[in-house]
Amino acid sequence: NISKISVSDVKENWKKIKQEENKEQSKKQKIYITKKQTAAPALKAAENIGRFTEEKGFDWSAPEEVIKKVEEELEELKVEIRLKNKNEQKVQEELGDLIFTIAQLSRHLGFCPEETLKQSNEKFQLRYNQMINLNAGRDISELTGEQKELLWKKVKEGSKNE
Repeated sequence: NISKISVSDVKENWKKIKQEENKEQSKKQKIYITKKQTAAPALKAAENIGRFTEEKGFDWSAPEEVIKKVEEELEELKVEIRLKNKNEQKVQEELGDLIFTIAQLSRHLGFCPEETLKQSNEKFQLRYNQMINLNAGRDISELTGEQKELLWKKVKEGSKNE
């Protein structure tokens, strides 16, 4: 009889249901890769996935092994790019595999891939802007490839002396 069920009975039953759901969710989070690992920006998520699978013993044992995998993924990407009738989706998939593996290499070397890429972005920005300065503050879009390469080399040489 519905009229005999109190609000507190309903709340208690709801609480029990939620506890069971939480137990099941917690169990899944211990064995599956879940949104907990993948909710971050992509590079951080790749690092999270790697840390999770490392705990499960599904990981490379040394950075040199990861480097071999990076080289393998790069070769797979090259193959897809060289195809006459290349499949753009397959090229993107192979590129993603390469980026994921490089994120794992970063993790194995003890670096956060997100921070590592951020530092490289900043270094590239600095060098690019130095190229503009060497070109008297003018846009480099009108320069030839060789002229751009020469500016780039000058900037790199200058940063080695610092």
